[in-house]
Amino acid sequence: MTHYLRAFAETSGEADGPIRFVASNEGDPGDGFDLKAEDWDFGRFLRNPVIPRGHGFMGARLPIGKAVSVGIEGRSMVAAVQFDPHDDFAQQVERKYRDGYLSAVSVSWDTVGGRNHLLEISGVPVPMDPDALMERQKRGLADIGKTLSKILEDDDK
Repeated sequence: MTHYLRAFAETSGEADGPIRFVASNEGDPGDGFDLKAEDWDFGRFLRNPVIPRGHGFMGARLPIGKAVSVGIEGRSMVAAVQFDPHDDFAQQVERKYRDGYLSAVSVSWDTVGGRNHLLEISGVPVPMDPDALMERQKRGLADIGKTLSKILEDDDK
């Protein structure tokens, strides 16, 4: 079986609870694969939705969390990850995501019959897609713009 690895940026999460990640976007980030949102199949992944730190196909790494949801939003695959509250290492990784020291995940998949079967979502320090980190910045700037617009509207009243 051939599978591929690809990484994308996370979106900011709440102060607690699951952290939402953009796990895959349409387009070619340089790996030659334009992964269309409608081509994803989550069946295999959802049978065992664990999240390892780094890719752990052979079980060398214990999971640091689990995906509590995964789905398509627009042209992106989005996953909400709950980190293991009873694992010190998982909590350390979660803090790094929340504090901005980590900001990427990686997906692996197998393409069969024109469908991209999600095998894994992993926490990683460096994404393959160099533009993935810009996604987080764009979302942050959009949030700032909304806040400023609301402040200006309130001032006009």
